[in-house]
Amino acid sequence: MKKASSISFLLKKRYLLILLLVAIFSYGKYQNYKEKILFREYYLHPPLYREIWPSEFDPNGVILDIPANYLMDATAISESSRKKDLEFREKQRYESSKALCDRFQCTELFQVLLPEYKGKTLENLHIFNPESVRADYEIPKDWQEFHKYVIWFSLNSWIPKNHKVNASDAEITMGINLSSVFHPKEYFETPKLIKYIQTKPAPELGLTEGVSLDPNLPGGFYKVLVYKDWQKKYPEDVTEDYNHYKIYFKKDAGGNIVSYISCSTFARTYLLSKPDPEQAILEDYARLPMSITAHYSDIHLADWQNIENNLTRLIQSFHVKETK
Repeated sequence: MKKASSISFLLKKRYLLILLLVAIFSYGKYQNYKEKILFREYYLHPPLYREIWPSEFDPNGVILDIPANYLMDATAISESSRKKDLEFREKQRYESSKALCDRFQCTELFQVLLPEYKGKTLENLHIFNPESVRADYEIPKDWQEFHKYVIWFSLNSWIPKNHKVNASDAEITMGINLSSVFHPKEYFETPKLIKYIQTKPAPELGLTEGVSLDPNLPGGFYKVLVYKDWQKKYPEDVTEDYNHYKIYFKKDAGGNIVSYISCSTFARTYLLSKPDPEQAILEDYARLPMSITAHYSDIHLADWQNIENNLTRLIQSFHVKETK
C-alpha cells in the first residue's frame, strides 16, 4: 500500500514538474510574441520625444517633437522601457555634468535613409543594422548598402555663456579642420587660418574648393607621410596622415561662410583592401537657430544642396509652433 502511495506521489510530482516546465515555456513564448508585437508597434507608430532646445532667437527655446525612429540612441519599445528611457534622458539633460540638453546647449544624433529621408521602419531596418562582419579585404553588400544610403547627422543648438567669436559656426568648424587637413606647425586661433586658404571654383557643385594654404604661412608646415614605419625614427617636423581630403564651402551675399563640406577617405597601404566610401560632411547654419552636421557617401556630393534643404525641412517638421 505504501509502495503504491509513493509511486502515486512520484507520478504527481513528475506531473507537476511537467506542468511547471510547460508553463515556463509558454510564458517565454508569450513574452517573445509580446515583444514582437511591441517591436512592430514601435516602428509602425514611433513614440515622440518632446525636447526644448535653447535658441538665441527665442528666450523660451524651440520645442521639438522628435519621432524615436529618427534618433540613433532611442531603443525603448515597451511603455515601461520607454518611461525609463525618458527618465534617463531627462537625468542626462538636467543633472549630469555632460548635459544632453540644458538652457545653454543641446545635441542629438539622427539617422535617415536616402532618397526618402525616412527614419527606421520595418521595411528598411535591415539597412540601418547591417549584419555582416567586415573583413580586411572586402566590404560586404549590406555594409555597402548602409554607407551608400544612410545619412547620419547631428543637430546642435547652443547659447554662448560668456562671449561670442566673431565668426559663423561653419567658419569655426572650417578653421579648426584646416589645421588637421594641411598640418601647419603654428597654432592659429579659430578661424584665422581661413584667410590663408587658397581656392578654386567648383562650378559643377556651386561651391568653392579649398585646395591648400598659403605656402608662406607663418611657421610653415609639417612634412606629411601616409604612414610611419614604427621601426624608424623621424624628425619632429614629420607627421602621419593616412587620409585624403577635399574641402568645399559656400558664402552668402555678405561674405559669411554658411555651408562647409569636407570629404575624407583612408589611403590603404595593402592591395587587397577596398577603400572606405568617402564621407562628405555638411555644415548648414543658414536657416535654423540650430546647426546640422551630416555624414553621407561622397557619391551624393553633387546633390549636397538638395540634402541640405531636405534635412532642414525635416528638422522644421519636428518644430512645435505653440498657438497663443
